[in-house]
Order: sequence, then C-alpha cells, then structure tokens
Amino acid sequence: MRPRARALLVGLLAAALALQGPGCGLVFHRTQAVDVRCDVPGAQLTIDGAPVAPGSHDLRTGTDHVVTASAPGYVPRTVVIKGKEALAARFLVLDLLWVLAYGAGIVFLIVDLASDSLWDLAPRQVLLRLEPAPPPVDVARAPAAPTPAAPEPALVPVAPAAPAPKRAPPRLPAPLTGQTRVLAVAPAPEAAAWAAGVCALTDAAGARALTGGAAGRAAVLRAVREHLERAVERDDRAVLYFGGGLREADDGEVYLLAADTDPGRLEETAIAAATLADYLERVEGAALLLLVDDAAGDVDPARAAAALAVPGAVTAVGRGEAAGALARGLRRGRADADADARVSAAELAAWLERSLGDRGAVRAAAPGAGAFPVLE
Repeated sequence: MRPRARALLVGLLAAALALQGPGCGLVFHRTQAVDVRCDVPGAQLTIDGAPVAPGSHDLRTGTDHVVTASAPGYVPRTVVIKGKEALAARFLVLDLLWVLAYGAGIVFLIVDLASDSLWDLAPRQVLLRLEPAPPPVDVARAPAAPTPAAPEPALVPVAPAAPAPKRAPPRLPAPLTGQTRVLAVAPAPEAAAWAAGVCALTDAAGARALTGGAAGRAAVLRAVREHLERAVERDDRAVLYFGGGLREADDGEVYLLAADTDPGRLEETAIAAATLADYLERVEGAALLLLVDDAAGDVDPARAAAALAVPGAVTAVGRGEAAGALARGLRRGRADADADARVSAAELAAWLERSLGDRGAVRAAAPGAGAFPVLE
C-alpha cells in the first residue's frame, strides 16, 4: 500500500474513533428526570441538601441522590435514589454492536463504563409520605416517684362515710352523618400538591380537583355548582379550596385568578369574590369551609377574608400555609378542643387562626354551624 493511501486510511479510522469514542451512553444521556413529591402540602423538599420544589428534576446518573421531606408536626422522611441500580441496557447493546462492527468499538464500551453512563436512576418517581410526629411527653403529668410510707396511726373507730353520688359518664354526641365533599382548585403550579392534600381528607368519591390549565374561570364556577351546590345534601360537609392568586381591582373588588385570567381584564376573566360567595350561599350542607392560599400575598388576608365571607361558613385566607393547617387540625383531633370526637366550626376557625398567625386571616361561622369529623 502506498504511503499516501496508508495515511488516508489511518486518518479515516482516527476520525471514526473521534466521532464515536465518547460512547453511546455518554453522548445520549448523562442526566435523567426524576419526579419528586410529598403527600403533605407545603412540605420542605431537598435533593442532596438543596431545597427544591415539588415536580421533575434532572439528576446526574451513575451516583446516588438523597431526597428528604420535612414539615412541622411530621416525622422527616428520606429516600435514596440509586445511581447504579438499573443498567442502561439500550446503550450497552449499542456499544456491543460497535465492538462487533470493528474491534475499536471496545473503546466506546470502556468510556461508557468509566463515565457511569451505562446506568439509569431508580426510582424515577418519588412520593414521600410523612407520618405525624408523636405528641410530646408532658413532664408535668409524669407520675412522681413514690415516697416512703409513713407509719400507720393507731386505729380509731370512725363512722362510715356516706357513699359519694355516682356521676354519669360524659355523653359524646352521636357520630356525624353524611359525607365530606371537597373541591380543590389549583391554577398555580405550586398549589397542586396543596390541593392533593386537601382532597386526601375525604374519600375519592367525594373529592374533585381542578389543577393547571383545567382551572379556568368557567370550569371552576361550573364545578362549584355541580360538585357542591347541587351535590351537597343537608347532612354533608362542603370544603372549597382555592390555591391561586388574588388581586384587588381599582374599585376595591377582590378577584380570584383562574388559569385563563387576563390581569388586564379582571372583571371578564377572573372570579369576583362576590360571585363566588353567591354560589356558596346556595350550598345546603351542615358545615361549609372556604379555604384560600394566596402564596404571592398580593391582597391583605383580612381584606380578602372579608370579601369572600359567606354567612354560616368558616372562611380562611393564608399565604401558602392554609392547606397544611387544615390537614393538621383534622387529623388525630388536633383541632378538637373539647375532645368530643368532632371538630366544630368554631373549633376549626380557632385552630386555623392560631396556625396561620399573622400570615392569614379567618372569619368564623356562627355558633352551631356544623362540624367536621376527626380523621386518623
């Protein structure tokens, strides 16, 4: 073979190695998307110690990643995403085909193995479920250490004392009848997890969620009418959760921002607080709760709660903490102040007011405005 032809052949082989040398796995993927979420609304999520929002995150393959979730009143949870748990067989097959095609393909396989590109992350979907933290031990009520017994005094005949009148045990009210119907609306992406947490407070048949683009103005008002106004019966409890922004117009009217709201045309594309209140006044149930989370905080919570108030209902407006406060109050009776196995409207309003503090406002219902069951 002539020197010039030999040099050309060597150059072609070198170019092929340079183009294919990185290996199939290294060229096509070094990161993979992993969906990370928590079942407690508003929980703090971290990946490898860095705070993240619920949703999809691109993580490097070939190395482990530690995901944690924590929330007040719950036991923190940690999950490890394995970087070398599942072999990326598709890239291994491609590299082996290069090996069979010409021996230099072994370089591709070695590069992929050395760069951790032949591995997939596992699991690719992580849902961290938090357990409520056990109640703290009340030291003041702990049994005291026994004291030495005093010497017995001399026996003196004493007239028998009259038996104390027997007290009847406290009578708990009858169990609540009917069901809890929940409509959770989350036009804002960060509110989807909060809406899911509120829906988890009842059975699947009684819960309905509108999230993202599905939470348009017309769809929300139609769902309020169909799922609450027309479906809630006299013994039922109704919960409307709205996890979207609020906006106050120049005339002082408060609006709830739907997925299709045009900020420049609030009157036509947003939901006026007065309109929503008119819809909810027609809900005939034993108890009614309107819960709003305005994470942006564009409207004063007290102003919004006053505008959204419905006669006979509990209305609470928070800045991202309302959904979590409701879940903590109903689970295991934290809001049940008198321990009668139910959370009255007054108890729920007091609990939400304590939980939200200066980051929210609550409008309490009139006495006797129904109650919610205590959840396990």
